[in-house]
Amino acid sequence: MRPDEFASHLRACVDPKWIRPPASARDIASVEERLGILVSAEMRAFYECVGGCDAETPPEQGWVTFWPLERWERATTVDEDDGADLILVADYSLSSWSYAIRPSGDADTAVLIVGAGTPRVVAPSFSAFVAAVFKSDRSIYPD
Repeated sequence: MRPDEFASHLRACVDPKWIRPPASARDIASVEERLGILVSAEMRAFYECVGGCDAETPPEQGWVTFWPLERWERATTVDEDDGADLILVADYSLSSWSYAIRPSGDADTAVLIVGAGTPRVVAPSFSAFVAAVFKSDRSIYPD
């Protein structure tokens, strides 16, 4: 899903009062500095269309809250692969579990499920994750 499609879907299913305005370059630089990360071009493009939400999508469209940048937080996990730091960027149904990214310079930003067993990749890119959310695809939920 493209960033503009994401913005349209979000605006169609979430009350507009809960949708944040597009993130500015300054907003993105601020989260990068606060967390000591680089936001990928993919994530930057999405957040430049919509700066996140303060409410979740409806249950039939994933029941996920896409966090505003100032809510992003570090979640260090002991991962068998590399123990890498993860950045929490979304949650399911009032924080039943969270979704995280591993910041990198890669073009695509894989999304992992956290807080529902061992963290695992649920989407190879943020774009794929967003598409899965709006379809309420079972692949983004715990096993």
